[in-house]
Amino acid sequence: YPSVTQTGERNLLLVHSLTVDLVLKEKLKTGRENLRMSTKKQSISKGGTDGYFLTNTDLVLEGLMGKIFKLCLILKGSVLSSTEINLNILVKRQGFGINELGGDRMSGSTSVGGRHKDFGSDASEVSTWGKGAYKAFNGRVFSFESSCTYSFCRHCVESGGDFNIEIKRNNDSEIEKITVIVDSNVISIAGNIILVNGESVQIPYDNKMIHIKKYGEHNVLNSRRGILSLMWDENNKLSLTLHKQYPTCGLCGDFNSIPGEDINEHIDNSKIPGNCPKAVTKSYQVCEDGVHHCNKIIGTYFEKCGKVGTLSNNYKMICIDEYCQSRDKKSTCDTYAELSRLCSSDGPGTYVSWRDDPDVVCGYLLDDIGEKGRCVLKADCPCESNGKVYQSGEILEKYIFNRDGTVTNDKIRNQGYYYSEKIQISNASSSYLQAETYFHGKLQIQIVPVMQLYVSMPPNQFTDTVGLCGSYNNRAEDDFMSSQNILEKTSQAFANSWEMMPCPKGNTASCVSIEKERFAERHCGILLDLSGPFASCHSVVDPKPYQEECKKYTCTCENSQDCLCTILGNYVKACAEKETYMIGWRAGLCDQSCPSGLVFRYNVKTCNSSCRSLSERDRSCDMEDVLVDGCTCPDGMYQTNEGNCVPKSQCDCYINDEVIQPGKLIHIDDNKCICRDGILLCQTPIDLTLQNCSRGAEYVDCRNPKAQRRVDSTCSTWNIPNFEENLPCKRGCYCPVGMVRNSKGNCVFPDDCPCSFGGQDTCIKGSWNCTQNECQTTCHIYGEGHVRSFDGKSYSFDGLCQYSFIEDYCGRENGTFRILTESIPCCEDGLTCSRKIIVAFQDQNIVLQDGKVTAVKTTESKECELSGNSYSVHTVGLYLILKILSGITIIWDKNTRISVLLDPRWNGKVCGLCGNNNGDLKDDFTTRYSSVAAGALEFGNSWKTSQECSDTVAQTFPCDSNPYCKAWAVRKCEIIRDSTFRDCHNKVDPSTYYDACVEEACACDMEGKYLGFCTAVAMYAEACSAVGVCVTWRKPDLCPVYCDYYNAPGECSWHYEPCGTLTAKTCKDRVIGQKFSAVLEGCYAKCPDSAPFLDENTMKCVSLSECSCFYNDIIPAGGVIQDNCGRIW
Repeated sequence: YPSVTQTGERNLLLVHSLTVDLVLKEKLKTGRENLRMSTKKQSISKGGTDGYFLTNTDLVLEGLMGKIFKLCLILKGSVLSSTEINLNILVKRQGFGINELGGDRMSGSTSVGGRHKDFGSDASEVSTWGKGAYKAFNGRVFSFESSCTYSFCRHCVESGGDFNIEIKRNNDSEIEKITVIVDSNVISIAGNIILVNGESVQIPYDNKMIHIKKYGEHNVLNSRRGILSLMWDENNKLSLTLHKQYPTCGLCGDFNSIPGEDINEHIDNSKIPGNCPKAVTKSYQVCEDGVHHCNKIIGTYFEKCGKVGTLSNNYKMICIDEYCQSRDKKSTCDTYAELSRLCSSDGPGTYVSWRDDPDVVCGYLLDDIGEKGRCVLKADCPCESNGKVYQSGEILEKYIFNRDGTVTNDKIRNQGYYYSEKIQISNASSSYLQAETYFHGKLQIQIVPVMQLYVSMPPNQFTDTVGLCGSYNNRAEDDFMSSQNILEKTSQAFANSWEMMPCPKGNTASCVSIEKERFAERHCGILLDLSGPFASCHSVVDPKPYQEECKKYTCTCENSQDCLCTILGNYVKACAEKETYMIGWRAGLCDQSCPSGLVFRYNVKTCNSSCRSLSERDRSCDMEDVLVDGCTCPDGMYQTNEGNCVPKSQCDCYINDEVIQPGKLIHIDDNKCICRDGILLCQTPIDLTLQNCSRGAEYVDCRNPKAQRRVDSTCSTWNIPNFEENLPCKRGCYCPVGMVRNSKGNCVFPDDCPCSFGGQDTCIKGSWNCTQNECQTTCHIYGEGHVRSFDGKSYSFDGLCQYSFIEDYCGRENGTFRILTESIPCCEDGLTCSRKIIVAFQDQNIVLQDGKVTAVKTTESKECELSGNSYSVHTVGLYLILKILSGITIIWDKNTRISVLLDPRWNGKVCGLCGNNNGDLKDDFTTRYSSVAAGALEFGNSWKTSQECSDTVAQTFPCDSNPYCKAWAVRKCEIIRDSTFRDCHNKVDPSTYYDACVEEACACDMEGKYLGFCTAVAMYAEACSAVGVCVTWRKPDLCPVYCDYYNAPGECSWHYEPCGTLTAKTCKDRVIGQKFSAVLEGCYAKCPDSAPFLDENTMKCVSLSECSCFYNDIIPAGGVIQDNCGRIW
C-alpha cells in the first residue's frame, strides 16, 4: 500500500513506510472475528494466503465479516508507546481502500492507489489554522512549519488570473502577512493594518469591487463580482471560499488529485522563490484532560455538521493542543467559534447552543457599536444615539425634577416649558409637570401634596425593562427581578436591590399612633362607599387594593391628610387611565386652594392655554396623556412665562426662545415688528406697496411671523402633498386657502376642477365616477439603483451592500417574507451589470442570479421537500416571473431590473427600499427605525441587512466617471422624449425615465455598453404599455431582440412582441393563456399542433412526453435526480 505520511492532524502518524498486504483467511469468514498476530522481527515476508508485511508493529484485525474492519497499529519503541491509530478498511471483491485519519481522503472509499473522484460539501473552501495546518480543496489535510512566503491559492492560468493570494508566517508559525490580488485591487494584510492599493484603510471598507467588513472576531473580504470570500482573524485563521470553480494551484491544491501523496513536493511547488528555512514537520501536545474536554464539546455540538464531520479529528487535536499548552478552557474558544462558523452553513442545529454548555467559558457578545469587532460581556455593551457612542453606565442627558416644580438641566432656560430632540417638558397644571421622551415614554410628576411619578410606555415596544416598575412583558411573576438578576420574594428585598445610593432601610409599615389609625379607618373607607364620589369607577378599577394601601400609608405617614389625599388621587388617576373621570372628590379634606387669578379644575387642558401658544405652535398639544387636576387660568385668559394669568392683550411674545414684552418694538431683518396680543406684527419696508392680484388671488405680505410659505396648487396637483409647507413665507399673489388654479390660471374650488386623463378633459366638478376595485401596486429597481416605490416616488440609490427591498417584518420580530437585493459589479470601475435577488419566505430562500432561479432550504425540518407548491416560476417574453401564493409577483429581466407586484392585501403592510405602500408619498422614506429620512442616502443606508457593511456616504454614477459620454448619452436617450413615445407622454411623465436613461447611457466605454441604456428605455416602454400605449421602439441597430435564436432550422414559431403575454400551453400549466397582470415584451411562441406545449425551461415547443423538469437546474425528459432526502427520481 502507498506509504502513510504525517498529515498534520495527529502526531501519531510517524511511520514513514508501512506496507500491508491483507488477504482474509477462509476461517475468518466463517465466524472467527478476532485475529491477532505479533512479531518482534523487523519484518515478516510470507507470501500466499498468509501474506503480512509489517514493521515493528502489532496487528489487530477485528470486526464483522464482509463489513468494515478496524485496523489498529500499535506503535512500539520510543516514538509513541501505547497510542493507537485507527484506519477504516472496507473489504471489497478486489483489494481494499483506507480512509486516512481526519478525512485526508474523500468520504467514499477508493481502491489502492486510486484518485479522488469528487469533493464534499465543503470543497469550495480551503483553510489554514493553528501553527500551520492546512485543508486543501480536495479534502486533504497536512501540516508544516515554515517562515517562507507561499502561494496560498491562485487562479491557475498563465496570465490575467482573477485572483492570487499569498501567505507568510513568521518564525513562530503565526500568520505575518497576507497579500491578495482580486479585481485589480491589491490588498495587503499585516496584523491590524490593511492596505488597499497602497493606502491604509479602516474596516468597514467598500469600493466598487470589494467589501471588507467585520464578522464577529473575523475580517471578511468579499468580491462584489462574486468571485471569492476571504476570512481571517488575529488568531492565525484564514479561509478562502470560491463561489465558482476555478483551476487553482498553491497550497489550496485543486478539486481533484492535488495535493496527492507526496505532500513535501506539493509544499515545495507552492513556495514563492527566495531564501528561507525548509518546512519542518509539526507535532501536537496531548493530555488526558484536553482529550476529555475537546472530545466532549466537539462530539456533542459540532461533529455532525457537514463541514466538520470528516475533519473532526483535526479540530479535536487542535483543540487538545490549545488546551494542553495552557491548561485553560478559554484557550479553546477560537476553535469552537470556527467550528460554529462552519456549522452555520447547515442552518440551525445543535451547535447553536455550544456557548451554553457549563464546560464552555466563552460567554461574550460582538461589540458592533463601539470598538467594532471586539467581543465583550453583555454588561459592557455600549449604546449609540444620534451617531454618538456611550459606554455602559454613561448617562446621555440628565434632568432632575425637583419637589418645588422646577427642572434642573443646563439647557433649560425657561422653567415650565422646554423642548429638544430628546425630551419635551411643560407644566400640565399647578400640581403636575409632564414630559415625553423621544422614544414616546411619558412622565407625569405630581408635585403636591406629595411628590408622585407616573410613567407610561408605548405598547409592545419595550419588553425588557427593569427597575421598580417591573419587566413590562405581561408576566407578573417576574416583576420582582432584582438588579442582580434574581427573582426576589419580598417587596422590600426587591426595592433594596434597586438603590442608587446608600439609604436607610425601610421598616415594616405600622401605625405611629392610635389617632392616626382611627383617622385612616374613618377616611379611607370612602373608596368603598357605594354612594360616595368614587362609586362610578368601581366597575372599572377595583377600589379594595387602594383602600388597603390607603390605611397603611395614611397610618404611617407624618402628615396623614396629605397622604390620604395622595392615595385617593392615585385611585382617581387609575380611573382616568380607563377614561372614567371623577369630579368633586376633593370636597372636604382634600380641597386645594389656588393663587389669586387661577381657578381649580379636575380636568386641566394645557393645549393652547399659554401666551407662548399665541406666538408658536404649542408642542404640549402633541403630548396626549391622562388629564390631571390642579390650578389653571380661567377661560379667556393665558398663562405667562412666570405663571400668571393675563388677557391676550397683556401676553408676551416669543421668538427663538426669547421673551418680548407686550408693546415692545423690535427689528427683524428689514421689518419693524411689535408684540401685540401675543403675536409679533411686522410692517414690511415702506417702499413696498401692496400688489393688486388678479384671477381671484390675494396678496400675502408675510407680516405674521407664524405665516408659512403658500404654494398654489393646480387642478391636476391639488391632492398631492405639499413639501414646502415648513419653508419661510414668501410674499406674492396666491389663491385663497382652499382654492386651486385651473388650466386658465383662475382660482377655483377643487369641486369645480375638470378631470383630465391623457391630456383630454373628460369630466366636470373634479371627480371621476370610478369603480371601487383595488389594484395591484408595483415597485421596481433597475440599472445603477434607480427605484420607483409603490407609491410612485422615484429616487436613485446605488449602495454597495445587500438591502431589504421589501419585507413585512417592519420592526416586528415576526414576518412572513423578505426580498433582498444586491448589485453585482463587473469590470474595473464597478458598473452594476446584474443584480442578485433573494426571496426569503417559509423555510427557504429563492435566489435569482446569473439568469437562474435556485431554491435553498434554510431550516431543519422533518419534511425533506421544499415548499414548491407555494410558488411557481414562468418565462414570459424576456422576463422570468416568480409568483408566490401570498399575493406577491416578481418580474426579473435576468439582469439589473426587478419589479415586484403586490396584491391589495399588502397595502400599508410592507417596508424597505420600496416604501410602505400606503398611498402616501410623504412618508415613503420611512427608515428601518420608523423615522422619515431627509434623503435617499440616509433612507437607503437604513435598510442594509448587515451593519458590518459601511454606509454609502456619496453616490457616483456613470456620468460622474465618464463625463465625456454625457453628450452622447443625452442624444441617445432623447428617444424617450421624441416622437417615438409621443402617444405616451401625456399618460406617463418621461422625465424620471429620461434622467435615469442618461445616467445609464454614460457607461458608453464598457463592453455590453447598451445594457443600461436599453433597460432604461424598456422601463419607460413598459410603463407606457401598462396604461394602454404599446410602443414598438426596438430596431435592428437599437437594442435588438433576436427571437429567431429559438427557432429550429426551417421553423418560424418564435416572434417578437412589444406588448405580449403567453398564448401557448406550457408544460407546467398545460392550459392556454396563463394570465399575468403585466404585459411584457419579448419572444413568444406559437407552437404547432405536432408540438403544442411550450417548455419554459428550454424555450422549445415540444410534445408532453418531451417536457423537461426543473430542480435547481434543467432536468431533461427521462433524466434522473437525487432530491434533498437522497431519493432518486
